[in-house]
Amino acid sequence: MNLKLELTFVIGVLLGVSQSLMAQDISMTVGTANGTTGGTITVATTLDNNSIDPVAGWSNGLCNDPAVSPGVPTDTGLWDFNERAAFPDGVTQGVVICFTGCNPIPGGTVGTEMYQVTYTLAPSAPPGQYDLIWCNTLGSPPVSTVVVVNGASLPPLQNNGSLMVTPPPTPEYNYEAPDVGPYNYPSTDGIGGMSFSVDCSISETDIPGSGFPNNTSSFAMGLSHDGSLIDASSVEEIGVLAGLNGGLGPDIFDVATFSNGLTVGCAYSHVGFTLAFPSSEPVVRIEYSGVMGALVGVNGTTTSSLTWENGLGIPPVSNLVAIAGGPDIVANLSNGTITFNGTTTVAFETGDANSDGIVNVADIVWILQELFQGGTPSACPIALDVNGDGTTDIADAQYLASYIFMGGPAPADPFGTCATRIGQTPEDCSVAGCTP
Repeated sequence: MNLKLELTFVIGVLLGVSQSLMAQDISMTVGTANGTTGGTITVATTLDNNSIDPVAGWSNGLCNDPAVSPGVPTDTGLWDFNERAAFPDGVTQGVVICFTGCNPIPGGTVGTEMYQVTYTLAPSAPPGQYDLIWCNTLGSPPVSTVVVVNGASLPPLQNNGSLMVTPPPTPEYNYEAPDVGPYNYPSTDGIGGMSFSVDCSISETDIPGSGFPNNTSSFAMGLSHDGSLIDASSVEEIGVLAGLNGGLGPDIFDVATFSNGLTVGCAYSHVGFTLAFPSSEPVVRIEYSGVMGALVGVNGTTTSSLTWENGLGIPPVSNLVAIAGGPDIVANLSNGTITFNGTTTVAFETGDANSDGIVNVADIVWILQELFQGGTPSACPIALDVNGDGTTDIADAQYLASYIFMGGPAPADPFGTCATRIGQTPEDCSVAGCTP
């Protein structure tokens, strides 16, 4: 076949006027698929030949709403002629399986994939159903939707499809208050004056299609506590929040404390700084202090809740994260706890290293022998911390000698009385020489 005849044949296949008969047993089908606004979605088209005659080629046009933009169709067919094109409102394909008539699609063959199309769903496309309709209007000259059977171009049965477009999922943010403790305290003294540090974090949940990780511009928090046990003594920004604006922190960091909780309102910057939270990021550190008289005489474990609240403050503050240029997101809330452990402790007097009820030179000798000569360990090791720095070393012996012989400062509390220290545990002193 010469070139002129070959081109004439191809054009006749692709653009030929359909005969009045229809290929009732041959169908073209486009699938239905789901996607989200601003994303992409791929659908496949197939040819089913349920007739007794072979199919030698086909052409088609598949029209769409311009709000969904198609790419050039792709396929894996090894056909002698395979021309594909994309337009704003659809795609076309023309196929001649074999110029010499070889390898047609035999009758009874179903599921032959013609091509796949990937559509881009414009951010402006409203959610809903977008129909994909076989048509004869695309291209110049327009391409007909036909199959070639026994040299004739016949319209096939046409099964249209659709794209179901839904809004992108809303981002999700999580506020996390930790579980901290247990903090040991002498049951005789309670937790009054003790300090407890709590770091609260923000994270974003990785939801496909939500734009993860999104940039945020501000947030608000409200966290309640049991005011009969603890007070919020200070609140400060930490981590990436503290590093904003060259280490100066956020431009707005407003804190309000109440007897039963606190609120934080934070805007990162007046010039557009943003933060993303792809993983859990500590942003706020709260220092709590024990209420005087709280848990006095209480042994064992006491757990106090830290609970995210939306009703604290006037007006009430809600737990929200603001996406930069986008909506405010109500945070998912993970509450925390502070656990206290009351223990029975022995009252002592600082400096009474040998537990004989008297603070004198013998205690200096005891400390030195225990430190350097393998002497008997004190039954009240906390009493050897004369200068109150939390350790026992030669400085404590020198401190006690300075007090006894040179009028130096008195030993750390408790001295001149018989009492316990904040944070003392039963292991710190089992036997003391004084009586409360």
